[in-house]
Amino acid sequence: FNGNIYASDISRGIDVLKMLPSEYLTKNELDAAMLVRFNELNVQSQPRVTWPNAVIVARAYLDQLNRSKSLSTAKASAIKSALDKADKTKPGKTELDAIDAVAAQVETDAASATGRDQMRMKALASTMKGRVASLR
Repeated sequence: FNGNIYASDISRGIDVLKMLPSEYLTKNELDAAMLVRFNELNVQSQPRVTWPNAVIVARAYLDQLNRSKSLSTAKASAIKSALDKADKTKPGKTELDAIDAVAAQVETDAASATGRDQMRMKALASTMKGRVASLR
């Protein structure tokens, strides 16, 4: 809930935990999770979370794809470079076109991927394209 883990026990009370980056979860993934905020949460209602087209969300997807070793070093580097451009306040038309091209390549690569990697590649491409659209 809003970046923390809450656990309660009738005899022990309540535990509030904050996650830290590790080999299993990167800072980018934690920062992306912090973008989701609720004023109030009833877990029984299971609200749907929609991630914004933010560079940090794209970086989280990239970290997950790198962890599963589903991207070559060159491809991961190209995506990181495109995300660095997308993180600028006012990237130029040439930079936006370059980001779009990398996103299109990720989308193409997703067609030959499977399982979670395919979902992550599609989400990464969609997030990158959404970011470009918001900057145009």
